[in-house]
Amino acid sequence: MEAERAATSRFGALLRQHRLAAGLTQEALAERAGLSAVGIGVLERGARQLPQRATVELLAKALHLTTASAAELEAAAARPERPRSRAASDAPTAGEPRRTNLPLQVKTLVGRSSEVHELAGLVEQTRSVTITGAGGIGKTSAALEVGSSMLERMGDGVWIVEFAPIVDASLVAATIARALGIQESVSGLETLLAHLKNKKMLLILDNCEHLIAEVTIVADALLRRCAGMRILATSREPLRIAGERAYRLPSLDTPSREGARRLAAADAATYPAIALFVERAQAADSRFGLSDENAPIVGEICRRLDGIPLAIELAAARVTILAVGALCEKLDQRLRLLTSGERTALPRHRTMRALMDWSYDLLSPSEQRFFETVSIFAGGWTLAAATAVFAAPAADVDAVEVLGLLGSLVDKSLVVADLERREVRYRLLESAREYAREKLAARGEATRAARGHALVYLELAERLHRAYELEADHAWFLQAADAAAEFENWQAALGWALGERHDVLLGQRLIAALYPLWSGRFAGPAAMRQWVRTALDAVDAATPVDVVARLECAEAVLASFFHEDSTALASAESALARFREVGDSIGVARAQTVAALSFAYLGRPEHALTLADEGLKTVRRRGHRPLAGWLLIVSGLARSMVGDFAAARGCIAEAIVVYTEAGDDGRATMTRSYHLPNVEFRAGDAEAAARYAADALAHYRARNDLHAVTILCSWLAAYLIALGRYEEAEERAGEALSLARELGWRVMVAGALQRFAALAFLRPPRDGKRGQEFRADGARLLGFVDARLADLKATRRLTDRVEYDRLFGAMTEAFGADALAVLMSAGAEMTEDRAIEQAASIRASHT
Repeated sequence: MEAERAATSRFGALLRQHRLAAGLTQEALAERAGLSAVGIGVLERGARQLPQRATVELLAKALHLTTASAAELEAAAARPERPRSRAASDAPTAGEPRRTNLPLQVKTLVGRSSEVHELAGLVEQTRSVTITGAGGIGKTSAALEVGSSMLERMGDGVWIVEFAPIVDASLVAATIARALGIQESVSGLETLLAHLKNKKMLLILDNCEHLIAEVTIVADALLRRCAGMRILATSREPLRIAGERAYRLPSLDTPSREGARRLAAADAATYPAIALFVERAQAADSRFGLSDENAPIVGEICRRLDGIPLAIELAAARVTILAVGALCEKLDQRLRLLTSGERTALPRHRTMRALMDWSYDLLSPSEQRFFETVSIFAGGWTLAAATAVFAAPAADVDAVEVLGLLGSLVDKSLVVADLERREVRYRLLESAREYAREKLAARGEATRAARGHALVYLELAERLHRAYELEADHAWFLQAADAAAEFENWQAALGWALGERHDVLLGQRLIAALYPLWSGRFAGPAAMRQWVRTALDAVDAATPVDVVARLECAEAVLASFFHEDSTALASAESALARFREVGDSIGVARAQTVAALSFAYLGRPEHALTLADEGLKTVRRRGHRPLAGWLLIVSGLARSMVGDFAAARGCIAEAIVVYTEAGDDGRATMTRSYHLPNVEFRAGDAEAAARYAADALAHYRARNDLHAVTILCSWLAAYLIALGRYEEAEERAGEALSLARELGWRVMVAGALQRFAALAFLRPPRDGKRGQEFRADGARLLGFVDARLADLKATRRLTDRVEYDRLFGAMTEAFGADALAVLMSAGAEMTEDRAIEQAASIRASHT
């Protein structure tokens, strides 16, 4: 032992002498050699065992030593011979501590307890385990933790072999030997196998991906010839040797986009990704703390960083110079932002760009080009879509070749496969996508890929649209459900074609084809409407008439969603004329549907019935059941407005049957939950209306459909008010108001405030002396709602209209027409914030 200590001291002194002669700091030498500054310092102090030959070669190269000086440094690193018996070489002496070269961990491993437990179990059961995963996911840290947990069970210790600095595959066996303190010989692998034949140990082979072919050969030989050997490897891809168990290390758990938005500090700590961010941020700045205000932002940061520990640590280090809000905003430039890694870390772990460079450089040229190409997708892709985009410039590329490339990138942990869907989908992690997009642009292929991507998704939208035009049945709805996964790709295609004006007509055709698919899910109704308006603004003489008609029909549907029925009617009538011009009978029926609905809500039910009946004849003749369902709904609403409730209920019931037979359970549920309660409330049966709406509310809550929940909460509140169940009504109205504000749905904000106007006027006050004051507040709130709807050019739906007529009549009787006009005029002058404050005071008065 004394001889080895003397040798390490001599080596350290010689290394320091050469470093100073070269005019380098420890940090500068570490940077050149691809080692850590801490490691250089330890070597110079002689505080650890002699370095491996590969490390000495890196140091000699970094110091630009002459051949003689390099040989001198290598000789200083040679371990002195220690005479010992064969028995002593095969087993530790009694009382001697088990040997290991595992480094002491100075950072806690956050959020990996279950994974470490699973891995330790696998290592116990299986002699060969490989931890795979994306760069920066924490494979080495997990392996070290597993190794530490198994020290007591391995008679000959746990050893780590670090392959990161090794570039020559022929040095694999020698590197393992040096890590174990085995003297080198010409036949390195045979010497290694002879020495380890009777050992019981765990060997951690770290960072194998760039030497994977040779590592696989050596590892396989070790397992076959050394019965007591267990191997735990870390690599971007499995070694693929007999008996191997691959364990893909997942990202740390993060909240969803919706979950992050609602996150409170107390809940945030339950997410390992956030816990890691907070710990590392506090290490950088002890004043950092998680609060209810910044928890949603930190959650969003961790989500956008895909829960990758290294990315989170690099981001957390930035809290010394950026507020978390600014940090989140700059994540679109993460490769430039995340550059403050630890100086002692491997060079590729100091910045996100270096990490991605390492992975990219290990790919073949065809893998690199494919990796770049799929970065054009947003939110994932299918094999068919990837094949179509990748093969665009080369017709000889087929799905089998693309599948091979895709499988290779999945194995190398650059692409994530989602196997839970009916059709497998793939995606890039966001950091990888940003990097690949840069490479795609540098190669000069970004425009080609974007056009190919847009054409693929135009073809998909138009194929679904054609199927819908013929007859939307159960099979169509299954396809449409699968297509919901492509909405982010459609958004990206629209952004390139229409938003950036690269191909306006393509963008117009795409948004027109998406009409039957959006259903409130495509980027939200407001965003969908903006795309439609952008497409209509770009219409010129070259735009095909059928495309313009579809755009106008989509505009009519969206205007109706926002209760802008005059706008909806104008757009529907224009679309109707164009569909007739091109002889599109289904298009005519669709425009008639929207126009009829608009006439009904504008108080002209007779016109609505005429159009609905005409449209029904067409769609029944063509067998288009979904449109027949819509026209039956419109007919039912119009008939309820003229007092024919039996016929109205019959139309709604028939619509439900039509949707159910077509396999459209979603619209069947919507008809039962939206339109039937409206008819029953109009007929005077608030109890039935409340029952239907309450059942539907539970259904849409389970689906997290916030638009549907907002509508149903508001309407249910109206039914409960009519039944005198004021406390329940107040809860539902408050929820509707909160959700409508969150969604930016101004017409529904007005509807919820009408509920509070009704509560203020109709509910008996707790303080009898203030009763008249509350009733006046109700009148003012109703005046605000009238003014807001006028500003929005919006009309009331059936439930709102029934409640308004009854409330206005009661107020007129209570105050007199003139006094009521004065109160409502005062309310019309209120801001929305003031109106919401008044609603809050109405709630507070009854708590």
